[in-house]
Amino acid sequence: LLDEAVEALMDSVRALDPAPGETVVTTGGLLGPGGPLLPRLGRHLAARGLRPLPVPDGTEGAVSLARRLGGPT
Repeated sequence: LLDEAVEALMDSVRALDPAPGETVVTTGGLLGPGGPLLPRLGRHLAARGLRPLPVPDGTEGAVSLARRLGGPT
């Protein structure tokens, strides 16, 4: 089940086509620091030359993206 979940996540990563060396931020109970999917996903990301960055809360990043995209303040 965990392997299938990671493969589904990797489908999303492949669709985004990040360049090697880019950082992939992960968060949440399964992918945040100490999350059970993080080691598996990390191995798959490393194979593509990507760096996982687990964060405990994704709110700061979401706000930053909204500001950059010109959302309401």
